[in-house]
Amino acid sequence: MNYQNDERYWNISLLNKWFAFAAFLWTLSMIWMFIDDNDDEFKYYQNQYYSILKDKTESDYNELYAEVSDIKNQLESELESKKLMLDSQKYFIQSINDSIQKIKDQYAKVTIDWKGLIVAVDVAKYLVEKEKTGHKYNEKSEATLNFNSLNHKKKNLKKEKESLEISMSNFNSIIEQLNQEVKIAEDKRNQELKRLDLLSNQLIKLDRNKMTLGNQIADMVRDLPIIDFLDSKLEVKQTVVSDIKYDVNFATVATVDRCASCHMGIDDPKFLNENQPHTAHPNLELIGGSLSPHPFNEFGCTSCHSGRSRGTGFSSTVHMPFDTEEKKDWEEKYDWEMMHHWLQPMFPSEYSQAGCFKCHTEQPYLKGAEKLQLGITLIKKMDVMLVIILRIFLKIIILVQI
Repeated sequence: MNYQNDERYWNISLLNKWFAFAAFLWTLSMIWMFIDDNDDEFKYYQNQYYSILKDKTESDYNELYAEVSDIKNQLESELESKKLMLDSQKYFIQSINDSIQKIKDQYAKVTIDWKGLIVAVDVAKYLVEKEKTGHKYNEKSEATLNFNSLNHKKKNLKKEKESLEISMSNFNSIIEQLNQEVKIAEDKRNQELKRLDLLSNQLIKLDRNKMTLGNQIADMVRDLPIIDFLDSKLEVKQTVVSDIKYDVNFATVATVDRCASCHMGIDDPKFLNENQPHTAHPNLELIGGSLSPHPFNEFGCTSCHSGRSRGTGFSSTVHMPFDTEEKKDWEEKYDWEMMHHWLQPMFPSEYSQAGCFKCHTEQPYLKGAEKLQLGITLIKKMDVMLVIILRIFLKIIILVQI
């Protein structure tokens, strides 16, 4: 039987189709939103960094392995022989462990008796003291004889307890001596091959092919959208520079420097010859290194170079080209555009020494800022020259008037 939808103005079948189409568009837009939100520029550079680091670590490992392969084989062979010698005595060790277990059982029983006897001795002692207080003390009284008897048992039990402790200590010393040679060989091997083991562990964390299956799955999954908050490898790296404040709508907060999100090799000497943004700072002894006067974990990057410290992209950090040629190159490679409303754009690389003047205003000579010193010297000389010229000009005017 057909029912006519005369009471409805809209066609329900057509509405359902439009609803399905709208739902499909909404689903596509949500997927696009997640992809776009997860497609951060710094993640691309971090993937490059980890790839370069893996290659460098593998190269260092292979080079070091070639150097220590002979001694590695010798030390591991020696360690293996010590372990085999120890395994050959496993029945003897088992018999010692059995003896230790028997002594432990006896010791546990003696300890319980010992604690009970201590209580009994204390009670007997109380009764003797009570007789002395009441002037009824007698060396042959029941309380005195009981106290002496319990005290004698306590001394004998103490000797038995100490004897069991000595026996356990002796057996443990025997096992310790048997394991000593293996421990010495293992410590020697670990000491000689410590650096190789560190490189091997680092390589396992970087090279997916060397990971276990579980770690391979975790490494692939942990950077996916939504779940990347758990333990993501690709994440924003930031330094809080508490001494430099940042004005946000009349509120003053500490500067958050995120330059290391792209420049991850900035403090690693192994990256000195890499291209940007992976290259290390050219003078780590002066700027950036942990032992330098300006470590990155205290100063960040924008403290000296200016720019937008919270940015995590090439344009959002307000990089500035040196000339029109570099500007065109950046526009083609990085889709660079000028952020006009940021009042402190980054210094071009040729003028980066200008950032030193923020703090070092009164120093006559500043190591690592020769261009800045030359500029300041020229300005001072020009100031002197202008003063001399102005004085001469004033004298000429006065002479002309006279």
